[in-house]
Amino acid sequence: MELLSKRRICKMVVPKFRLFDKNKGNIIDSSKIMNINFENKSIMVLNKILEEDNFTQKDYSEHTFKNIVLMQSTGLKDKNDKEIFEGDILAVETDDEVINVRIFWDEKHALFMFESKKYNENELLAELVEDNTYPFEIIGNIYEDKELLDA
Repeated sequence: MELLSKRRICKMVVPKFRLFDKNKGNIIDSSKIMNINFENKSIMVLNKILEEDNFTQKDYSEHTFKNIVLMQSTGLKDKNDKEIFEGDILAVETDDEVINVRIFWDEKHALFMFESKKYNENELLAELVEDNTYPFEIIGNIYEDKELLDA
């Protein structure tokens, strides 16, 4: 019985995604993604909601995987309580400097990592968050703000 009382209870996490539209060059927020069909390789996106009197009309568009980049949430938040997604660029405040890093999914090890272009190294994202020594915040993403990685 003692074993049961010490067992950790894990919550099931529902994957959350946002996307980058290659044709329009913009990020589409996760709240606008209505359906992801991995079999047909397409995504249904809510463009806008039109409301008149007692009538509501929703405008949707379908995107194919070849025209978008799908980015998964890490389930973590920055110092401003903003959700961190794959492809985000974070400014990490160390004792000596601010380092810009990119968040990416490591297929081989099945985990999120961050890459420092300045120091040419990759580290586990979980270590940055668990350590809690260095504050970090989202300053952009690799699709709209790639130049931030050179700073």
